[in-house]
Amino acid sequence: MAAVAAVALAAAVAGAVLIASAGAPGWDDQSLHVVGSPVSDDGVVVVLDVTATHHLELTGVRATDGSTLWHRPYSASEVTPGVGFGPVVLDGTVLDAAPAGGLRDPAVRVEGLAVRTGRPDWTFRQPLVLSDAPTICTQVRDVCMAAWTSSTATALVRVDPGDGAVSAVVPGPERALAVSPGSAATAGSLWETSDPAPTLSEVSANGATAWTRTVATLFGGSGYNPDEGWYFVAEHGLDIGSVGLAPHGDVLPLGDIETVAIAAGDGALRWRTKGFYGCGGGLFFLTADVVCRYSGEVRRIGRSATMAGVGLTLEGVDARSGRVTWSVPVLGAKALTAGTDVAFVDADHVVVELASRRRVVLDARRGTTSPVAAGQVFWCEHDQLYRVSAAPGGSADGQRAATPVFDACSADGSPVDALPQRAVPAVGVRASGLFVWPTPHGLEAAPLPG
Repeated sequence: MAAVAAVALAAAVAGAVLIASAGAPGWDDQSLHVVGSPVSDDGVVVVLDVTATHHLELTGVRATDGSTLWHRPYSASEVTPGVGFGPVVLDGTVLDAAPAGGLRDPAVRVEGLAVRTGRPDWTFRQPLVLSDAPTICTQVRDVCMAAWTSSTATALVRVDPGDGAVSAVVPGPERALAVSPGSAATAGSLWETSDPAPTLSEVSANGATAWTRTVATLFGGSGYNPDEGWYFVAEHGLDIGSVGLAPHGDVLPLGDIETVAIAAGDGALRWRTKGFYGCGGGLFFLTADVVCRYSGEVRRIGRSATMAGVGLTLEGVDARSGRVTWSVPVLGAKALTAGTDVAFVDADHVVVELASRRRVVLDARRGTTSPVAAGQVFWCEHDQLYRVSAAPGGSADGQRAATPVFDACSADGSPVDALPQRAVPAVGVRASGLFVWPTPHGLEAAPLPG
């Protein structure tokens, strides 16, 4: 008993409290304000968190007991404030964008940190001003960093995570648009460029530009713009997704938003259909291809907006052809679009509210529904903003969007004091036999199957 007490005390001092679940250890660290989704390597979980003094930092946590191993300062540079992002780890190296100057300086010193110690193994040769958060490139060999090369131009720099050597520099890319299904850890090869008109570009496996096309050409109108939101997934050799539409005055006609499939190899348009892919990211935890087809309008009232009267039909689409395979009218358009308090089981099953106001579990691959089981526990996603001290381009009035956090909930989104039955890749990471995920109150780990 003395040995167990000593371990628990050591973990508590480091911020984590050991818990027991189904006879196996877990832990809950409420000392971390996690704002960037966890990644893991070599028994270490790395998160992006914000301190009480509103500074970003990378934190390395031992997966077995939640004890803190190291902290390193981080900078948002000039990453779009409305875009949440997390750490990048590859082959035992964590990428740090350390502040190169004062709080008003967007320049960062990119370093490769050893995941177990947080110590720099290498430092990039010159400071950079990032236009987007670093990502793992599609081929999972290099790290990609989009940075400003002048006041109007950007380039994508690909580096070897082992030594920081540059493998390619591609002019044009400003921010990544596509992610791998069910995860935001690895970017696809679709990028928005720094061209004056909204433009998309594909970066090939050898680090060259495969094609470049304007958003207006792909979507059929000048009102479509990633600055109004976007959500793309790279799969089956296609970039499938949507971009937002600029409002007409105080009105945004949601029914005009479309989903397209673009061939990654040559930029050809393979198919299009009405609706916002994945509800614009509100359903990002699903790996099934779902389009949210709206009716009605979003109206701006003062500094807020209302979706009153907006209807929503969820549709499954065949990714290769764009054919609609199932259709289910649902309530809760606002919640599903924002991704707030939406209960889900796993990457294929989400709770929806039918027109009868009955909640059911929707199989997003087949379009079938089943009753909610008595006492069933789900995952719920919550979006959050956080206040940060950053350069002018790194925040909006001192605030940034974080990546989602998750907790256990009932079918109606109410929190419950229990654990969901299985781990979901979009929620967290697996390390040292535990599943680790960000919560509204910190970082938690449990031996969940799945």
